[in-house]
Formats: sequence, structure tokens, C-alpha cells
Amino acid sequence: MSNLQASTESLETAAQCWCDKETGHIEMSVPLATAFAKRLDEKQEKINELIDFAIWMTGCGYEFTKHEYFNEQRDKLLK
Repeated sequence: MSNLQASTESLETAAQCWCDKETGHIEMSVPLATAFAKRLDEKQEKINELIDFAIWMTGCGYEFTKHEYFNEQRDKLLK
């Protein structure tokens, strides 16, 4: 993903923000939606890196289920 262009999925998500009850009365700003979409792409890239790392750690025999956080958040984490 280039720093100059946001993904179509993120642009659609950003544009949908203007359809929310709280923001439906505000005129859409394309530059703002594009900037927001770029930030979404950056966050998604980081999430994907963390997912890959977790998969790698699991493959190395790391046992996530031993951690209290995992057990407390299990249902959310395994969706």
C-alpha cells in the first residue's frame, strides 16, 4: 500500500462514517475521508503484522493459553 493512496476498503469505511446518526448532518469532506482511510490502512498493516507474529509464535510452540489475558479475552480473540 502506497503512502499516497488509501485502499478502496478503507475509503468505503471512512465514507460510511458520514452515514452514521451522529455525523449524517455533516457535509462529507473528501480530503478528511482520505486521510482517515490512510490511517485505517496503517493500523490494518500493523494488525496484520501482529497476526503473522502470533501465528509464528504459535508455530514455535508458544502457548498463549497460559496467559490470564488470553483466558479472559478468549471469546473476543477467537472470533
